[in-house]
Amino acid sequence: MLSDEIISLMKKSIRPKNKEEWVNLDVNCFLYAINCDLPTKSVLYVDNELKKHCAWNVGEVSDNFKKDNPKEKIKYAFLEDCKRLDINVKKVSEDYEPLLKDEWLVALYCTDPFYYLDGKQIDFHFIKKNFNDKTWTHKFPSCNIISVDDENKPITLPSNFICHASLPNCLLKYKYIDTYRLIRKKDLVKKLD
Repeated sequence: MLSDEIISLMKKSIRPKNKEEWVNLDVNCFLYAINCDLPTKSVLYVDNELKKHCAWNVGEVSDNFKKDNPKEKIKYAFLEDCKRLDINVKKVSEDYEPLLKDEWLVALYCTDPFYYLDGKQIDFHFIKKNFNDKTWTHKFPSCNIISVDDENKPITLPSNFICHASLPNCLLKYKYIDTYRLIRKKDLVKKLD
């Protein structure tokens, strides 16, 4: 599990921001999806047993990370990570439009299980839509933020998003799981007051 210090740093960093405001391009799709704009080296923790814990892995924040987590456990780990980061999450339809400037949408994708290097794994990917944005965006580590899929089509609905990853002798296809509305709990409380 990540240290309390890193969790606190992440909580302070999370705020809705559009792609033009994004600073750290070394983050992956998960940190981008939750609007955690911190350098990846600042969210890496080595525990007393010299195990690395990386906040960019879904489940590290809530201590639910496993490389071979099946789809349902990845969903659970994502929801638990958000809870620990004080992000309110609600499952919504993929055509839901954010109503408040402090809320944003993410869609979760997973691959089928595959074998790579140290055994069986499942990979995840996220896309994000902010308040007043027409299209969805996503990013891979050390890459620019993009608003098109692998077929160079604008991402207008999560179920239409096409994304693959290539490994030696293997092409992984990301399958759509769910769409979620996210808002920091303190912003939600302000709206309710």
